[in-house]
Amino acid sequence: MVIVLEGITSRIKERETYYFVGRQKELLQFSQFIKDRDHERPSIFHIYGTGGIGKTTFLHICKTAVEDLGYLFLQLDSSDFIHTAEGLVKAIYRQLELTHPPYAKACQQKSSSLSDLIELLLQISASTTLVIAFDTFEEMPEVEPWLRDLLPLIMEEVFIVFAGRYPLKGPWISSPAWRERILQIPLNYLNQSETSQYLQKCDIYDENETQRIWERTHGHPLSLSLYTASRCDSDELISEHKHWFEDVAETWLREVPDSVLRRYLDAASLFHVFDQDALSFILNEEIPTNQFDQLIHLSFVRRTERGWQLHELMRVFTHQRFRFRSPVSCRKLTDRCALYYAERILTSSDRISMDWEVGEFFRYMDVDVIRALTGERKNGYYWEVVTESTLPEAKSYVEWRRATSQTRSRVEIDPVTGKEFCIEYSSEEIRFNIHHLDIYEVFHLDPRSLLLLRNDQGEVAALSVIIPIHKGTLPWLERDPVTSPFILSCSLDERKALAVHEDSPCGWFIRTADFIDLLNPEIRIEGIYLFYAYMCRGGLLLASPFPSPITHHAYTGFGFEVAQGASHTNYDSVTTTPTFVLDTRGEKLRSFIEQILIKSRITPDGSSNQSPFSKTLLTETISWKSHLTNREQEVAHLVMIGLSNKDIAKQLYISEITVKKHLNAIFQKLGISRRTQLVHKINTLE
Repeated sequence: MVIVLEGITSRIKERETYYFVGRQKELLQFSQFIKDRDHERPSIFHIYGTGGIGKTTFLHICKTAVEDLGYLFLQLDSSDFIHTAEGLVKAIYRQLELTHPPYAKACQQKSSSLSDLIELLLQISASTTLVIAFDTFEEMPEVEPWLRDLLPLIMEEVFIVFAGRYPLKGPWISSPAWRERILQIPLNYLNQSETSQYLQKCDIYDENETQRIWERTHGHPLSLSLYTASRCDSDELISEHKHWFEDVAETWLREVPDSVLRRYLDAASLFHVFDQDALSFILNEEIPTNQFDQLIHLSFVRRTERGWQLHELMRVFTHQRFRFRSPVSCRKLTDRCALYYAERILTSSDRISMDWEVGEFFRYMDVDVIRALTGERKNGYYWEVVTESTLPEAKSYVEWRRATSQTRSRVEIDPVTGKEFCIEYSSEEIRFNIHHLDIYEVFHLDPRSLLLLRNDQGEVAALSVIIPIHKGTLPWLERDPVTSPFILSCSLDERKALAVHEDSPCGWFIRTADFIDLLNPEIRIEGIYLFYAYMCRGGLLLASPFPSPITHHAYTGFGFEVAQGASHTNYDSVTTTPTFVLDTRGEKLRSFIEQILIKSRITPDGSSNQSPFSKTLLTETISWKSHLTNREQEVAHLVMIGLSNKDIAKQLYISEITVKKHLNAIFQKLGISRRTQLVHKINTLE
């Protein structure tokens, strides 16, 4: 019987090793850690990563490698013992008895004192290499003080491995003596190549299916395992009532037992990227910094350039659960997300770099064509302005397009309503993109007009020609067959308003937006975000592409209108082509944002409603803040919570005179004269 069990165990280990992919760098680091007996080198090997990242599996592989060398490997999980000094000692003895029978008698003769344990471990390490691993280390904080007493006495001879969700902190790192003895190794998701390798081991070879699985799991090991398991199971198991990733999400949710923190997690799931200000805005309350810190230190939350992100699986699961459990609250907070980005757009001092904020704003809009055409934006593509050195590439692209014959057709579906949108262009219609276009002429007209989209290999994927409107480009715009109908439809006074200085264009004309493959979603999304970059700059934005049903749906969905008297037939002398216009000059930007909100039935209090949009966004939500500097907003907030001028000065590390100056400025900007009026005004608006 023992021989049979050993054979089964051996085969399980072989299969576990077979399905283990990636982690070669980490395994090499572990191998070097074990082989290096230099007492000046690290003696504690700590691997960490989010739930389901594969820490336990990594330990199993390490255990196999160590035992193949004839060494001893003890592995303890937090659930294996009572978290006391005595419980720790007994757990190590028990592991020795179960996994290494020759030491059973020695364990039985020892007491449960730390000194007896140390004596036994040093005896063992004198004859062989000994590794002790602690899994789910984050769940045993009570043991850490005892370990810091125990380890200095054995770690010169015994190798210690920790595995947990978080990097070691506190005394482990604040003390240089401990810090230099610890090697911390993060475990990340598998990359796309490793994911493909794992799926092939699971007999999944279809490239399209592999791509779909990659997009859903992002290489998260437990997600991959559960996905492939559900694929092989019955339809009942993987029906719409049993999502395969619920097991992953429930694993992560064990980290969030606190009801307040779960509320913040629900709110965070409504954002693709969030920060403390964003959550405070949509919840309409100040989130304490210590509680926000707890949220962002959860293992499934990661730092990004713009803030923090939930793991996509966790975000989707939490959002769906929130929407099912509390549909009214979820809808209200979702609408406040839209208002948050509306505020960001309207109050920004740099509208040139607002493409991301505009894109996030439109995510919350109820516009079917936008949902159908856009998706997750991925890294790997970037727009660059054409220079003298890259001008030949732009010219080559135009020549390639003129010589290419391809008909493109595809149906995109709005995931919410199921409405279908057909993208269909003949080869001739595609070539109209560069009709009557002289690249060198446009470049010398205004070098800012030409942009190339490149992939991560530096290859050209698209060409856009967006002409700034100013006194230097007006003569060309009046001559070009595509741009001239709008310019000539303007009155004399309107044309004079277009003749601004070259450094401050009053608008832009999208003359061409040509993609090497319009049906490629990643390329198309980059084109949409280029539109976003110009839409809310506070100027005119014009376009007159060759007409098609999808073109009309897209431009009107994004808020463009058909310019009166600016239609033409200059592409093929037959087809009537409209000119689309979006005017966000001056106060028209606010009107544009409000109209988009109206179409999505979002009212300023952050709720979806069928009733008319009776009050302006700025009046209800952001008016008072938009008039104040950041420091003035801080002063106003401290007045709201009842602080005196003296207390405000201490809080902000400024003088009382400076506080008074800020208050005088606030009073003047808001049209008030007393602190009580300030409190009343802000309470009324918020």
